[in-house]
Amino acid sequence: MFNKLALLTGAAALASFFGAVTAQADPSLTFDVTVWTAATPNAQIGDASQQALPTNPIIGAGNLMATATYTGIPNWFDSAQSSNTFAGFTNNEAGFSNINYYNGGSGSSVLSTGNFGSVALFELTFTTTHAFSGTVTHDDGFSLYDGTNQLVNSAYPTNATPTNFSVTPGTYNIWYLEANGAPAELQFSNVNVPEPGSLAVLGTALVGLGLVLRRRKRA
Repeated sequence: MFNKLALLTGAAALASFFGAVTAQADPSLTFDVTVWTAATPNAQIGDASQQALPTNPIIGAGNLMATATYTGIPNWFDSAQSSNTFAGFTNNEAGFSNINYYNGGSGSSVLSTGNFGSVALFELTFTTTHAFSGTVTHDDGFSLYDGTNQLVNSAYPTNATPTNFSVTPGTYNIWYLEANGAPAELQFSNVNVPEPGSLAVLGTALVGLGLVLRRRKRA
């Protein structure tokens, strides 16, 4: 009777653990956000200034538009071809704090214009204590770095494109580039992260199965 009870307890706990691992939940993330904007007359889609990369030449004090802290998961979208502003893109700056503007920037600053005439480059730095994965839909470029290592490269301007990502605990840099006018989009979906308490459930499962094995060895 003891063996069956322990086995059932361990099996049920393991099932709960693996079910929790695949459960969907939004991790609580805080991003340090930096935004640069610049005029890029006569640029072409393949130019360095049109790439969501840390080597983009518009990075510099003279093009710095804003710094801020953002809490949550980015779910930003702006379809307004006539405006395409920072506030419009970021849901009227909801979730932002500690916003500082530079070089005449404001919430009404235009992110990009058609024919690659001007661009905005975002860097979002975050640290996570959880492994998680998901999909980011971006219009335009998107890349993900772990320090100096590029983990995801979809840096070229594009129409709305879903890109999968996966991270382990650590610090990461997201680079997003808005080019060639609206729509502008950076939206995360299907974010999968272990539920809180999953490790405790796993521990219970292993204890239960360990008792079964110990009992069998003594028999």
